[in-house]
Amino acid sequence: MGIDTGSIWEKFNNGLKGYIRKRVRDEDTAEDLLQEILCKIHDNLHKLKDTDKLGAWVYQITRNVIIDYYRLQKSMATHEEVPKDRIYVPVESVNMGEEVAFLCVKPMIDSLPEKYQEAIMLTEYEGLTQKKMAEKLEMSISGAKSRVQRARQKLKKMLFSCCHFEFDCYRHIIDYYPHRQVCCSSCYENQNDGTWVVVMTDDEFVLQVHQDPSDLLNLKKEWKDLLTRSVTHTIFQTWEWNQLWWKHFGPPDRLFLLTLRNSKDKLVGLAPLFCHLEMNNQKRIQFIGGTEISDYLDFIVEVGNEHSFYATVISFLKSHPDLWDAIDLHCIPAGSPTITVFRGFGQERGLRESLSMEEVCPRAKLPSSWDQFLAAMKKKDRHEIRRKINRIQRQAENVRYTIANSATLSEDIECFLQLHAKSNDPKMAFMNHNMKHFFLEMARIFMQKEWLELLFLEANGVKLAALLNFKYRDTVYVYNSGYDPKFGRWSPGWVLISHSIQDAIEGGIKIYDFLRGNESYKYRFGAKDFEIFRYKIKR
Repeated sequence: MGIDTGSIWEKFNNGLKGYIRKRVRDEDTAEDLLQEILCKIHDNLHKLKDTDKLGAWVYQITRNVIIDYYRLQKSMATHEEVPKDRIYVPVESVNMGEEVAFLCVKPMIDSLPEKYQEAIMLTEYEGLTQKKMAEKLEMSISGAKSRVQRARQKLKKMLFSCCHFEFDCYRHIIDYYPHRQVCCSSCYENQNDGTWVVVMTDDEFVLQVHQDPSDLLNLKKEWKDLLTRSVTHTIFQTWEWNQLWWKHFGPPDRLFLLTLRNSKDKLVGLAPLFCHLEMNNQKRIQFIGGTEISDYLDFIVEVGNEHSFYATVISFLKSHPDLWDAIDLHCIPAGSPTITVFRGFGQERGLRESLSMEEVCPRAKLPSSWDQFLAAMKKKDRHEIRRKINRIQRQAENVRYTIANSATLSEDIECFLQLHAKSNDPKMAFMNHNMKHFFLEMARIFMQKEWLELLFLEANGVKLAALLNFKYRDTVYVYNSGYDPKFGRWSPGWVLISHSIQDAIEGGIKIYDFLRGNESYKYRFGAKDFEIFRYKIKR
C-alpha cells in the first residue's frame, strides 16, 4: 500500500488537532478523541482500498468519532442540560454538514489560489485565530481578516454553485442535493448527469467539466461566438467540425469538455477534449478531432484571457489526478499560447511534460494576381507548372475545370471517393466505412456553410483528378485529393492545384494551406513550412 500509521499521523496530526478543537471546546477531551482516532486509523488501515482517498477516509473516521462522542453525551443528559459549548450542533446536522465538508469543500480549497488555500487551511483546519495567522504569515491583522473573508466568499460561491442546501433555524445544514451543474467527483457519483463545476480562480472565473454529449449541442451558439474572439481560429476549431468528429468517432461516455466563464457568465475559454481509455486502463486526455483527420487542434481561448484560462485548467488537472493519467495534445499550431503559456504553468506546477515538433503544414502566401504568384516562384518550378498545363491542353480533348455545387454534390462526392480510392493503397485503406460516412455528412454540411470546394479536372467528360478543399475566412485548406492513375502522364493533380490557386487568388484568399505532410510537390508551388507541435503531460 505504501502508507503506514506513522506517515499518516505525521501528515494529518496538526490538521486534525485544529479540526477537533473547533468542534470540541474542552482541550483534554479533544486530545482523548485524537488518540482514539489514531487507534481507529491503525486498526482499519487494511480496509482502505483506494489510497487516493486517504484524506477523505481519515476525516470520515474523525467525523464518526466526534459524532459518537456527542451521541454519548446526549444520552447521558437525561435531566441535566448539556452545556452549549459541548453540544453546539445537533448530531444530524454534524452528519450532513461534515459530509459536505469532506466530499466537496476540500477539493474546492485545493483549487483556490495558493494564498487563499493557506488562509482556509490555517484558520479552518488547523484552528488558528486570524491574529495567529497574521503573525505566522507576517502580515497585518486587517490583511489576514480580509484574506480569510475573501477565501470564504470564494468557497461559498463555489459551494452554492454546486448544490442546493436546506438549513434548520440555526443555519445548520439538514439536507443538500446537487444542481445540474455539480461541483466535484463525489456529487458527480451521486448524480451522474455529466456536468460539474470544479474550480474558481482568483479572478472569479468558473470552470465546468462537461461529460454529457448533449452539451456539445447546447454550446453551439456560444462556441461559435467564442471562436470569433479566439487566439487560434481555423476550420478545425469550428463547432461543426468538432460535433461531426464526435458523432462519428467519439468514444461513448468519454467526453471531457471544459468551459471557462467569467463572473458575468460569459464563455471565455473552451477545451474540446475527450478521454481515451487505453488497453491498460490508463486514461489519456486528447483533443476532440483525434490525430488522423484534423490538422490544427487547440484550446479555444478569448484573446486577453489566456493566462486565466490556462492557469485554471492546470489547477483543475493538478487537483483531480484521479481523472487522468496522461494528457497528449497533438497538432498545436506554432504561435499558440498553449505552447508558451500553458506549458509554463505546467512547469510551475511540477508536472512532467514534453514538447516536440510533430509535423509541418506547408502553406503559400498568395499575392493579388496569378502572374505575381508565378513570378515569385523558382524559374524551374514556374516552367514545370506551365509545361504541365500546356501539355494536357495539347494532348487531351475537352479539358475543363469544374466545381461541385449543392445540386451536383451527391454525385460529385461519390466521384471524389472513387478517385480517392484509386489513387493508392493507403488512401483506399483510409476510406473505411466510418470514414466514408463522415466525409459524406461533412461535405453536405460544409456545402451548406459555403466552406466546401470540391474541384475536378475533366477531359472528354471523364474526371481525372479531384481536390476536396475547405475555404474558411482568408484561407484555402487542401484537405484531400484523388486521381485516376491511368491518366498520371498528364499530371492532373498539378494542373488541378494550379487552377485552384488561381481561383483562390481571384477570390481574395491570402493563404493556400497544403496541410500536414512534407511532400515535395507542395514546395514546388512556393509553400513554406508551418510547424505544428505535440505537447504531453504525465502525472
